[in-house]
Amino acid sequence: MKLFKLTLAIAIGAIFMAETTAQAQTTYYSNGDVNWRDNDAWLTGSCSGTPAGANYPVAGDTAFICSGHTMTVNGSQALAVLDIANDANAILDMASGGDILAVSTSVTVNGSGVFRFSATSGTTPILRATGVSVDLDGPYAVTG
Repeated sequence: MKLFKLTLAIAIGAIFMAETTAQAQTTYYSNGDVNWRDNDAWLTGSCSGTPAGANYPVAGDTAFICSGHTMTVNGSQALAVLDIANDANAILDMASGGDILAVSTSVTVNGSGVFRFSATSGTTPILRATGVSVDLDGPYAVTG
């Protein structure tokens, strides 16, 4: 009987730990011309969704840059998926030298969307997308 109770206690503990340590993956949508970590820089649900407050995409999450928005990466960030809308005014800007955007699953720049490296001084910002799908849909140029 003691062995059964111990086994049951371990099983319940394992289930509890799995539930409390697993993080829900969230899709975030840009909320205007803002910096990545600004309060209210991101929405949830859609490009016209609910403000996410001080939350922003982290490892395992998806970031979608909406039409007409410029999202500036400030500081190094990690996420699973980066998706930029088909709009010349949907821009992800890596503006600070030395910042790293680490993407673990996929990067998609739809149609005329823009992924820009605009740092003008110091070290170059880095997109780290080792072993992931990168889809540049439409005309693009890699220079430098």
